[in-house]
Amino acid sequence: MYQKVGCGNCHRIGREGGALGPDLTDIGRRRGLKFLAESLAKPEADIPINYRGVQVVLKSGQTVSGIRLNRDDLSIQLRDNRGNLRSFLMENVQDIRYDKPSLMPAYASMNQKDFDDVVAYLNSLKGAE
Repeated sequence: MYQKVGCGNCHRIGREGGALGPDLTDIGRRRGLKFLAESLAKPEADIPINYRGVQVVLKSGQTVSGIRLNRDDLSIQLRDNRGNLRSFLMENVQDIRYDKPSLMPAYASMNQKDFDDVVAYLNSLKGAE
């Protein structure tokens, strides 16, 4: 179910998966069942600062969404929704929006058995022992 709903596109377990979301290799050791269930149902409830969503609107009209990696007076760097590293000079940026607190979709509408299966699977991830 974890793969079916696309969690592995953004999250890494061991050496498999994406880098857009937090590494889940040992999430079952670090977090309890209640936290895991809430994170699936309401992902915006607790987002680490380094995984908060950002939208960069360029003067050309293009909008790029992802997570902010760095920003200074001259440029902003982010990892876009496809996992690519992107850098933009501030002189080419029209607007930066932090209005999307979570790039992760909410899974509250998932049927209860599938939801419980994903929570149980995440809880079983204890990392290397």
